[in-house]
Amino acid sequence: MFKFNMFNKFISKINDIKKQKSLLDSLKPGDLVWAKMPLSKKELNKIPESHQVRPYLIIYKDKFNLYAFPSSSKQSKKLNNFQEYLINKIHYKKIKNSFIDLTKIYKIPFVNLKSKYIKLNNLDLKNIQKRLVIQYNNQYDLLVNIYISEGDVISVDKKLYYVYACDNVYLYCILIYKKVNKDKKKYKNIIINNKSYYADFKEKISFKRTEPMNIVNIAYKSEIKEILNKKSGINFNETKLSNHEKKLIENTSIQTYESGTVFQFGKRKIVYLFKYKQVYYGIDLLMYSIKPKLIPIFDIEQKAISEVLSLEKLLKIVDFLNSNNIQHLKEINELYVELRTAVYN
Repeated sequence: MFKFNMFNKFISKINDIKKQKSLLDSLKPGDLVWAKMPLSKKELNKIPESHQVRPYLIIYKDKFNLYAFPSSSKQSKKLNNFQEYLINKIHYKKIKNSFIDLTKIYKIPFVNLKSKYIKLNNLDLKNIQKRLVIQYNNQYDLLVNIYISEGDVISVDKKLYYVYACDNVYLYCILIYKKVNKDKKKYKNIIINNKSYYADFKEKISFKRTEPMNIVNIAYKSEIKEILNKKSGINFNETKLSNHEKKLIENTSIQTYESGTVFQFGKRKIVYLFKYKQVYYGIDLLMYSIKPKLIPIFDIEQKAISEVLSLEKLLKIVDFLNSNNIQHLKEINELYVELRTAVYN
């Protein structure tokens, strides 16, 4: 009887290993998985058993191991804005937020795998990729291109620019410096990722997204708001504003989303297209061909993201809107030209 039980345990263990290897083979960079922490038995004994399994973000893998960043439900007080990334629970319909630590890479044997957790959407992957470019100088690749948005610092021809606004074609920037210029009255101090820069808000320039540039820094949301306040000549410490006015100012610094991002509104799916005068616009994915009209998307950060459409599918939608002369014509036409260039080039 004892030998029979031992044999069954052995067979069960073999089956578990086969399942784990099959899971490893199915995983790709950008997947979040549940895995046992790759620590020694001595180190694991110091950790409660319920906390020994945690989520990891895969960046690459080999035949028997995956390499991944650890995730936690608690935000670190030590990591800065390009060393840690928030996975918003609302976007993935989860109970807790997750914070990806981009400073540690663990080698995890496939036998530590438990299950697949979630596949990150392209928007989050592109935002993480931006941080990897800054952190590791293109050493790691999540197989997606980065997407420059508001709050980013870019380098063009050895000069630094802060992106204060953007659309699907252009980045609207101000020239910034690491050191104060001789004309101290002309330049204002701004803080980006807890670092001091100096800017003259009159030195504005726009770049096409297709132009060569490098990402060098990323501002916190609170810093984006503060920079916009300075650009507008607003000082909250000196000016008493109504709640309505404060809300209008806050709404100018909402996160930028990639065109083609699909948001879930109950049973409806709304495809985000572009932002115009700080308002997000999209179309109903199922109804746009029957009732072709743009829909303003309010409280966008509170909506769950279900997917990001392929460029080809998005081009087909925008082409339909463009041919039906749907307002806003200029923004739709610019998006159409950008998508057509991306698809056919």
